[in-house]
Amino acid sequence: MANPENVALARQGAAAIRTWRDTPPFEQLNLHRADLSGANLCGADLHGADFTRANLRQANLSGANLVRAILIHADLREVNFHRAFLGGTDFRRADLSGSDFTEA
Repeated sequence: MANPENVALARQGAAAIRTWRDTPPFEQLNLHRADLSGANLCGADLHGADFTRANLRQANLSGANLVRAILIHADLREVNFHRAFLGGTDFRRADLSGSDFTEA
């Protein structure tokens, strides 16, 4: 299950995540099974985050750093990944129907 504090943080967006990452101790975001459908995470630093089985349908992840993020079995339908950083991201068995990977 997702860490409820991490889910609340993600719903606040990129600025809140940036502030959280700048405050020790550093932890990876646990968003396992989180419902973040429609979330605006444009430009967010989500590297290494665990989104296993999360619902990110219609989320805005444009310009987000998803390097080494785990998106196994995630619902990623109609997600905006425009200019996102995706090196080493694990999309195994994720539903990517209708997602935008322009310049990603």
